[in-house]
Amino acid sequence: MTNQQTIPSELNNMIGAERKDFAIKAGLAQPIKKNVSTAFSGLVLIGFVSMFIFQMFAPLFQGRAVNYTVNGVAKSATMGDAGGLVFPGVILGIFLVLGIFLFAKGIFGFFKKGGYFVGTSDKLFHYQKGEIKAMNWEQFSGNITVKGKAQKGEITLELRTGKMVKQKNGPDRYVPEVVYISDVPDVFAVEKICRQRMKEHDPTPVNTGDGISL
Repeated sequence: MTNQQTIPSELNNMIGAERKDFAIKAGLAQPIKKNVSTAFSGLVLIGFVSMFIFQMFAPLFQGRAVNYTVNGVAKSATMGDAGGLVFPGVILGIFLVLGIFLFAKGIFGFFKKGGYFVGTSDKLFHYQKGEIKAMNWEQFSGNITVKGKAQKGEITLELRTGKMVKQKNGPDRYVPEVVYISDVPDVFAVEKICRQRMKEHDPTPVNTGDGISL
């Protein structure tokens, strides 16, 4: 774990005299697997859209007409009269830009640093590029995922807040917000502390199993 001297002064000033359970610097903003997934999704979308663009517009540049159907009516477009292809071209262009954005986001994710994380008895602090976010331990659900080796790994902390996401086939699904602590040393020691603090600050009532007999 990083020592106190390596923590930015703004973060130290905000924490004040609170005792630090841990202070670590995250090598990445999010897990490598997530960056790979984002970049791959973008690459697939780029390839899929490019295939349609090639099939639609390549004949025009070869001096041939493009035949298509609108509401059952056969039509054709040429280089001099391609007005009917403008709208589908714009739609394909939007999806192409989206694919490029996803691919770039995934690639840049490999180089984006995760900032500093400091845990105290009451809060988890996150410092990144001059911005500080303080989260009370009771804001977390207690669901933790940890991957890696003792020397270095990643932790995913699930928050109690989230949003409903619509699914194409099936009911809406609740997706909780998460905090990624990626590419950090002593990952299992940090995970143990986080789990302990979440348990101590769990706002949900404990069911003792005691009932009332009438």
